[in-house]
Amino acid sequence: MKERGFVMPVTIAFSFILLALLIHQANILLMEKRFYQEGEALLALDIIMYRALADLHTDIVNGHVKDTYVYEEGQVTFAAIDSSKYRVECRTKQNHVYKAVFSYNKETKQILIWSEERT
Repeated sequence: MKERGFVMPVTIAFSFILLALLIHQANILLMEKRFYQEGEALLALDIIMYRALADLHTDIVNGHVKDTYVYEEGQVTFAAIDSSKYRVECRTKQNHVYKAVFSYNKETKQILIWSEERT
């Protein structure tokens, strides 16, 4: 009896294909997880920035601006570049950073120019 060995190579090839599909799906799952984590971090930075700008606006109107605001999600640091230009840096507890520079018109109480940087 001569056996040609058809079943064993097909089983091995099928196993490799199945393993490759499994690894591919695991990579997709990990990428989606990182995507959602990054989205949550950006949302937290946006929330912190919004709260800090509201607090800064109130403090500018009252005439006393603090250098640092601390929130539950992280902290915000302000620095006055000149009388109408400010630099702000938001940092979450996971160490995500959002930096921005803006000009503030005290007469109209509005932000005029906004430029940002996210890292």
